Amino acid sequence: MKKIMLLLVGGLFIYSPAFSQSKNINERIESQYLSPSHKAFIYQISPQTKTIDQLILNAGKAERIKFDLDYKRLKAKGLLANNPDTTWRFEEHKSPTDSMYRPVSYGQLWYEGDVASGDYLYSNESYKWQPDSMKLFPDRMNYSKVKEAGNDSSEVLYFRNFEKEPYYGSRTAYIYEPADGADYETFSEQLDQVNGWYKYAHNLSYRDENGWDTLSISERYNSETMEWYRESEQRYISNENYELSSYKSFAFEGGISYWNYDYTKLGEGRRYIYQVSKQWNSNKESLVGRDSVHFIYENNVITGEQYTWNDSVWVATGLYKTFQNLDDETLVDSLILYSVYPDSVDENGDVVIDDPIQKTEFDYDEAGNQTEIRTYRLDDGELVLSSRAVTTYKLYGDIYRFLLRETYSVDFVTGVMYKSGFSERFYDEEGNGTGDRSFNLNASGDTTYGGGTDYLTLEDGTLVYITLGWDYNNKELVVQYYRAYPRSFFGEGGYLNQSTYFDLRTNSGTRSVNVGGNYPGVFNDGPIPINVGDTLSFYVSARNMDLSVPEVSISSMPANASFDSETKKFWWVVDEENPGPMTYTATNKNGSSEVVVYFANVDSGTPVSNEEEDFNPKEFTLEQNYPNPFNPSTNIKFNFPQDSEVSLKVYNMLGQEVAVLVNEQMSSGLQTVKFDASNLSSGMYIYRLQAGNISKTKKMMLIK
Repeated sequence: MKKIMLLLVGGLFIYSPAFSQSKNINERIESQYLSPSHKAFIYQISPQTKTIDQLILNAGKAERIKFDLDYKRLKAKGLLANNPDTTWRFEEHKSPTDSMYRPVSYGQLWYEGDVASGDYLYSNESYKWQPDSMKLFPDRMNYSKVKEAGNDSSEVLYFRNFEKEPYYGSRTAYIYEPADGADYETFSEQLDQVNGWYKYAHNLSYRDENGWDTLSISERYNSETMEWYRESEQRYISNENYELSSYKSFAFEGGISYWNYDYTKLGEGRRYIYQVSKQWNSNKESLVGRDSVHFIYENNVITGEQYTWNDSVWVATGLYKTFQNLDDETLVDSLILYSVYPDSVDENGDVVIDDPIQKTEFDYDEAGNQTEIRTYRLDDGELVLSSRAVTTYKLYGDIYRFLLRETYSVDFVTGVMYKSGFSERFYDEEGNGTGDRSFNLNASGDTTYGGGTDYLTLEDGTLVYITLGWDYNNKELVVQYYRAYPRSFFGEGGYLNQSTYFDLRTNSGTRSVNVGGNYPGVFNDGPIPINVGDTLSFYVSARNMDLSVPEVSISSMPANASFDSETKKFWWVVDEENPGPMTYTATNKNGSSEVVVYFANVDSGTPVSNEEEDFNPKEFTLEQNYPNPFNPSTNIKFNFPQDSEVSLKVYNMLGQEVAVLVNEQMSSGLQTVKFDASNLSSGMYIYRLQAGNISKTKKMMLIK
């Protein structure tokens, strides 16, 4: 009987509803590979697969990445260095049962000395607000002394809730002339409430001038022997001949407790020659193999010999063969995985190759983008198609962007292949990302998971990230929460950065201001969700650096809204569906700061449906668009019993107008208007019909 030493658990990343929703994206990607060497082999012969994995891995991180980049640009402007005054921050939180935001924390940051020359003191203090005593208590204190060559020393103290003595702390001294030829050396101490300050760690770091050969050594202090003992070593090397990654940790009493070792031999053009993974075996007190793959290049065929460590020897467990495109060696036509007879050899002394147990085929477009992957698996002695992934790209300028990936899997009950999911990304005309969507489907076509994000930039530069989740009752994507990052600049180097998180499901959120200079900080309440007929009532929150309240005014309010500058209360019975933005202005003796506040019409009571509604021609009606969801066009029907001045407009979820479908005098009766959304991104939109003094609003979903 033939021995099949490998059972295929996955070839390439394919979305499938069989995956547990609790797994994170990285685990889902890793689960598609048999071993680190299998993944290394796939990445070596198909860099397009590696690129797609990275795209999917980074989906959902776009918000963090974009914000980090923008924050780095902000720091590069030198605002902190050029502003001698203290910068400060203030945070508020709103729980589901609160009617308004409540103070949570306060912090201040200051520099003393010549920041430009790199010789100064730095302080960053954070406090928590106790609602019972209405007082601030220390939370975290960070102090550093900085020299031109780098940090000279730093200290961090941590406090438990509403206690004035630190329960934990650490401080680090940076050595200007490191020992033993190191490039970097530090000594650190720690603080606890029992022992006070005590010696803790010693770190040495070595690196070549290019940073491709590094060694980091960490030592811990033994208070009983009053000696340092080695805790860990981490080594990384990358050059034209090989790549090495090693992490080794040591036990307190000596000896190695853990060691992970990966080595890849490189040939001409950094081609993989072989890859080896090893781990520490404490019983044998040595590194032992985990797996390995050897690469052989012959004409347009790359062969990978797979080995697994078995007690004391490497045992052949599989054979990969990939056939490259004759016209372009960077493109792979197919990859075949064979099982082997590890205990049998042929006349040349090589292991005997068994039948193929998996085959993966790759297709590309004219630009070399990977457009399709087909995976075949062994079933009853034959290779049968088990999954497909089809990818679409679009050219923006001179760069191809990933647009859509549709995945297909086999229904284990019927044996029929079905669409099991899709993932798509959206861009503006310049090719900048504006959002993404991801759905898993079952064999019946029902959505088992759905999610997505929209990235918006408002007129004032505010960045808004809207997270969508699947509503299983209404079978639609709905807004779950959003994050907004408004920013403004004013005065002599003053600035106001804000971060707002609001959960629409629980009616709770957290927001903070970070103010450069002794200017007032005022919170941006937008985007403010509104529905016609609701009573909107809230207090505008503003603070000075000393937590006193500055003067506040609001301009460009809705016509019938009111604001009491003494109590800071805004009040409005909502009688507009698409009001323009307001402006908050806070003023103290040092100057004024401003923020622009937007409204968002959410009309959450209107479901999205694919069914046409009953029609009564004697009533003023606005039907649900059909089809819905749609791509890229849909029909909107409405009726009014008398001639009227009619307006039919489309808005995004922030209340911004994106299309005008009707704006004219119309005769009474049933009307149908076609809406083409080819130029819009996927997502939820609002359409509003107004005839005379009567108006109606509904939602619709565009899915491209």
